[in-house]
Amino acid sequence: TLSDDQREKLQQRFAKWNSMTAEQRARLRERYEQFRQLPAEQQQRIRRAFKRFHGLAPEQREKLQHKFAQMTPAQRHAFMDGAKMQQRAAKAREFFQSIPPDQRKPLRKMLHSFSVEQRHAFRSAWSKMSSDQRTEWLQRLLPMTPEQRAAELDRNAN
Repeated sequence: TLSDDQREKLQQRFAKWNSMTAEQRARLRERYEQFRQLPAEQQQRIRRAFKRFHGLAPEQREKLQHKFAQMTPAQRHAFMDGAKMQQRAAKAREFFQSIPPDQRKPLRKMLHSFSVEQRHAFRSAWSKMSSDQRTEWLQRLLPMTPEQRAAELDRNAN
């Protein structure tokens, strides 16, 4: 039932798979399993990036692949860290865009005052709430003292 084009692509994939060593196949299976463990949102971002990369002209793809291959392990690590930071920054922008403008600055100040554990508790509680619950919780949380916020975060963590 496959078209000629689909059949050809499938044959190319089989040929590529068959040309791999057992070690290469094992690494590929491991990477695939790691990908499957990622949250759906992150999988979608990776798929979009993959499509963008393959949408480039072949010369551009080759140039980027060559540039990446020429990097030292430290440079590759820094590159990947930079990509992760860009993803986090995009998530933060998206998060703050969902907050009413008059609450953004107080929220940012509050989040910066949190310990790592409190930030984790905040994110965990936030992700479990509906939009209406988030709005109500934020309106209660912002005017609280740091001690009251800590108690509130503890309550929501349990």
